[in-house]
Amino acid sequence: MTAYLGLDYVTETGAEGDLDLITIPDDEPGIWYSSRIAPDSTAASSPALTFNDSDYDIAYIGGDGNLYFYWAPGGGTWHKETVDTVADL
Repeated sequence: MTAYLGLDYVTETGAEGDLDLITIPDDEPGIWYSSRIAPDSTAASSPALTFNDSDYDIAYIGGDGNLYFYWAPGGGTWHKETVDTVADL
C-alpha cells in the first residue's frame, strides 16, 4: 500500500493481485471510494502514487520485473505503459 498524504489517496495491490485506487474525499470523512486500475497486475514493489494537475500517476515494478506506469487524465480512463523491461533494470 502506498499513501499520498497530501491529497488522501492510497493505492494497493488487492488480495487478488489487482491494482486499485482508494479515494478518501476531504468533504466526506470516513467514506472510501475504490476504483480498479488493473486486474491481475501482481506487483513486486509497492506502487508509487502522485497527483499531477488533475491526473493520477502510478508506477510500480510488476511480478514479471518490468517497470509499469499508469495514468488517468482528469480522473478518467486508465492508460498503461511499460517504462522499462526486466532486461534493462
